[in-house]
Amino acid sequence: WVTRPYLRRWLATANPRILNLGGGGTISHRWLTADVDPRSDVFMDVTKPLPLPDAVIDVVYSEEVIEHIERDAGTRMLAECFRVLKPGGVLRLTTPSLDYFAARALKEASAVKEINDIFYNHGHRFIYSELAMRQALKAAGFVNIVQSTYRDSQALYGHFDSHPARFAFAPPEWSQYWEARKPVADGK
Repeated sequence: WVTRPYLRRWLATANPRILNLGGGGTISHRWLTADVDPRSDVFMDVTKPLPLPDAVIDVVYSEEVIEHIERDAGTRMLAECFRVLKPGGVLRLTTPSLDYFAARALKEASAVKEINDIFYNHGHRFIYSELAMRQALKAAGFVNIVQSTYRDSQALYGHFDSHPARFAFAPPEWSQYWEARKPVADGK
């Protein structure tokens, strides 16, 4: 009863429409934060269809969220992001990098604890390799899939990244950073 009226007002007035999907208490005047966390602007469960019309969002920003849900739910979440984005809209997504943890675990015995911590101590359900994330984005229909870095000045929305600044235990190199576009009518 709170979310629907708030969403209607936001959809009528926000320009651009930037959705911080799964942003918890990360509130900003720049975007609408949607999460199951009561500190968010509106309630949205990323494992369910998003209560938004098709093709109404300019940017979906999802920082360190997809790893908290099962792989199939992650696939559905990406499909929902694609559905709600306008043609040409952008998804900025960050998630822990299995590549980073695996490479460290192969080089240092002490790093094996890190790989176990990333799975068991943060409520994570599925950690993506960089190849798996690229394939998941492509399978959802995204194009112009570009891997970037934390706060990448060349990325359109890299300046939104905040997770390593908010959580000292999680340095930027732990994660992978992506931007991908919903194609416009001609498929580009």
